[in-house]
Amino acid sequence: MYTPTKLTEYLNKYGVSWAKTLPAGTPPEDIVVAYNKEPLFRLIQNEEIMTENDLKTHSELYPNRKFGNNLWKATGLSSLCTLEDARSMAKLPYLKHLHGIAEITMNPEYGVMLKTPSNNCANHYTWWHTTSFDLNNAEIQYREITLQPKAI
Repeated sequence: MYTPTKLTEYLNKYGVSWAKTLPAGTPPEDIVVAYNKEPLFRLIQNEEIMTENDLKTHSELYPNRKFGNNLWKATGLSSLCTLEDARSMAKLPYLKHLHGIAEITMNPEYGVMLKTPSNNCANHYTWWHTTSFDLNNAEIQYREITLQPKAI
């Protein structure tokens, strides 16, 4: 799926700029990159379009929260590597305000990721995007969450 690489090598090859101000040591040196147009899924607010608001990190959404040793993760975007995982995460009560799924066809220039499993999803990734990721030019498909009705 995604290819493991070193951040230093990635930066030397692509010379990108981060879209957000990141703390020192972020992203970490050991990362993964989508070199082969692999998909990345992100839960979004509107089911039909991804906006700049969908690119806000936890550290931006909750500026008064103390992230401690997890600040490096809070400055990236929660993402998933499969549509199944995205649909599963969308069912969580604290994510009910998100009504759509964006499937982004990734390019290496869009940034780097790190697998950051959570209690709710083993295939959770943190994505640090670059200024090369442009909502108007990126290949993005919109997927339905399709929540299953409860059995009677």
